Amino acid sequence: MKLLGIDFGKRKIGLSFSEGLLASPLSTISVKTEKQVLAEVVFICNKLGIEKIVLGLSGGIHDKAAKEFGDNITKQTNLPVVFVDETLTSREAVAKMVEGKTSKKKRRVMEDSVAATIILNSYLEENSKL
Repeated sequence: MKLLGIDFGKRKIGLSFSEGLLASPLSTISVKTEKQVLAEVVFICNKLGIEKIVLGLSGGIHDKAAKEFGDNITKQTNLPVVFVDETLTSREAVAKMVEGKTSKKKRRVMEDSVAATIILNSYLEENSKL
């Protein structure tokens, strides 16, 4: 199954992709307008043949906006959106990149897509146990 992982943010949205047991960073979208972001996500879903979207929720003040974003994606794509806990994934992403000796410049660019990868990998891991 082809899955798209999303690390939702007000300024940037990280994306990851999986069609097996492991997710990989895909890209980061700079948020200008919600309409622009939705159009980019719909394009990516169509291009990659995405079958399900996994969207992270942090348990914080942005959860309502993230849920609305997920609902809007479903309306635009007719794809199911699954919400998963993403608490501290951005910190974990930075820690992994520091450990891997990724440069500061590259970390800033990749942080959100790596966080999306952690979100999607946790979903894959949890669902492989079922």
